[in-house]
Amino acid sequence: GAGITRPFFEMELFERANKLHAEGKFLEAEELYDRILTQNPGHAHLLATVGTLYLAMNKLGLAVVFLERSLEKMGSRESDVLCNLGLAYKYSGLHDNSLKLFEEAMKVNPSPQTITSYGSYFVEAGEPDKAIKIFNRAISESPKFALAHWNLSLALLESGRWERAWDEYEWGHDCKMRVDRG
Repeated sequence: GAGITRPFFEMELFERANKLHAEGKFLEAEELYDRILTQNPGHAHLLATVGTLYLAMNKLGLAVVFLERSLEKMGSRESDVLCNLGLAYKYSGLHDNSLKLFEEAMKVNPSPQTITSYGSYFVEAGEPDKAIKIFNRAISESPKFALAHWNLSLALLESGRWERAWDEYEWGHDCKMRVDRG
């Protein structure tokens, strides 16, 4: 019948998988998520979570598939899923897809995280001045948001503003998303 479908999976297992994911124990988390997926292959938020895991593992094709599928399954467009999909496309070199998703996420919910993801597009697009303005907006809304400071440092370095760049660069130590994506 119609109505709200409840997740079939055990919350305890899901919480354990999330904890491993947050600790960077990606293969262990993947194993638990895989067990949960067998019973819940169409659960939108589970698909998004697994897509985010694959993004962190730099398995970009899998990230795109899971995040795209989660958006199809959700009744709405959530900014964090849009941003993660935008990042997966950006790291894959599909910049047009990436920009469209970041712009949509900014319309849905311009949170400091969303603003920072949007700004990261412009660092890689060779528009550091635009990126700097965007990161400053994120920092004005959330002064201790390490990722915004870290990304600001990259934009400042690219634009040759060394002194401020190195001050912002120090935030990278607090930033767990500091990953070399090659």
